Amino acid sequence: MKNIPNIENLIVVSEKIVKEAWEAIDKEPDSGFAVVLQAAEEYKAANMTPMFILDQRNMDIYCFAKETFGKKLH
Repeated sequence: MKNIPNIENLIVVSEKIVKEAWEAIDKEPDSGFAVVLQAAEEYKAANMTPMFILDQRNMDIYCFAKETFGKKLH
């Protein structure tokens, strides 16, 4: 199980940067960049706003819905 990232290590990254990184590095459909970009498309289809968060400590990138980020859902 993955540890929850520390808030001090997190920064918001624009979708444009994520797309450019994916295009520059590999454009593989199963890469981490492709996975978070697909998640963003699913949030958009649900009329939600995707946001990309980079954990600087381990260089993981996550995609969350802005509307639910940091909220506890039941």
